Amino acid sequence: MRNLVFILCFIFSGSAIASVLDELKRTPATKYEVGMLRLELGAMMVSKDLEGKSVGEHGFEFQGARVDEKPDSVEFVFTVEGRAKDISEGLCEAMKNTFEDRGALEEMKKEVWPGLSDTQYAAIADEFFLAVELVSRENSAFTVSCR
Repeated sequence: MRNLVFILCFIFSGSAIASVLDELKRTPATKYEVGMLRLELGAMMVSKDLEGKSVGEHGFEFQGARVDEKPDSVEFVFTVEGRAKDISEGLCEAMKNTFEDRGALEEMKKEVWPGLSDTQYAAIADEFFLAVELVSRENSAFTVSCR
């Protein structure tokens, strides 16, 4: 008798799970949501590939990448760690420009949100940014960020 109750519970719980999955399959994702998922995945892949690698000539090391979603913009943030005495706004801007000069931002927009018009890609430039965060090796509370 206990086995029969167990089997019936298993069958009914399986159908409840299936109905939830069916509901999820019917719920469409927006292009924005899919793009954000691609950005998050990209940040994880970049972090894995570049973590600990040398950046620049001042002995900075790549620590990771993340996506910061704000009410009016989205930032793809590269975090780089180095000595506090080398951290400055000028160096932050130089590193950001290096990432941008490699075409990372333009390529990223097209990978994340494919199929947009040239006008739409140009408009995204006002809302989607690359950012760099320099973090002190000696004191992680000391940071300089730029976008």
